[in-house]
Amino acid sequence: IFNEFKRPLNDNDLIKIFKVYPNIHGIIAGLENYNIQTLQNQKNLKAISRVGVGIDSLDQRYLSSKKIRILKLTNELSESVAELLLTLILISLRKILPNYLLLKKKVWKPIIGNNLKNKNVGIVGYGKIGRKLHMLLKLFKCNIFVFEKKKIKYIKKLSLKKIFTKCDVVCLSLSLNNKTKHIID
Repeated sequence: IFNEFKRPLNDNDLIKIFKVYPNIHGIIAGLENYNIQTLQNQKNLKAISRVGVGIDSLDQRYLSSKKIRILKLTNELSESVAELLLTLILISLRKILPNYLLLKKKVWKPIIGNNLKNKNVGIVGYGKIGRKLHMLLKLFKCNIFVFEKKKIKYIKKLSLKKIFTKCDVVCLSLSLNNKTKHIID
């Protein structure tokens, strides 16, 4: 069964689909919510495979209680996500979006942005994505600081409070779970 809506599925979409197709054995999931409400009609489901790294849209406790396995890609998209973070940093610093919107209105009034060189960049979370982002940022000769609870060698670590006071740019690359959910208010 393919998503033919050409948009992300919401909870009601999933409930309707699963009522029509109650004998699904496996799901290749996007970012839809899979929980007790959306999966209530699925009695034969054995596994949900997530395309990507995040599993915060999966009710892990419920899936575990029903013995439904969660599978993640081994060649997940951490490099793509790190590149996207770098792109968003550059778009923000260089004022690309405001300049683009002015050009669409046929107005040439450049808004001057900033270089990434010599900026203080904080990376909150130093897992696969954080490490790959760090490698990309080194090419721009910026000052990189990391907030990470695990021990890491040869990296400038700062407290979360110092990351937010010292850094010009802060990137979040944490898994969303109960320990990280309210790390930033």
